[in-house]
Amino acid sequence: MSNIAYLLVGYLLVSLYRRRKSEQISKDWDIRILVTLPIIIGIGSSLWHIYATNWSLYVDVIPILLFM
Repeated sequence: MSNIAYLLVGYLLVSLYRRRKSEQISKDWDIRILVTLPIIIGIGSSLWHIYATNWSLYVDVIPILLFM
């Protein structure tokens, strides 16, 4: 359920981000990363819970560390 929540929040953040039409947005690379990280965290966590291998552990942990 939490993975679905991450994907939903990520979708909402991306849609809100795209609604803002200004030139300032194109320069905000850090905001773009923060907006897409919940989607990446949701996908990585899902892969970890499905496969539980070493590579999926890194796919799960690295985006969480980047977010922190």
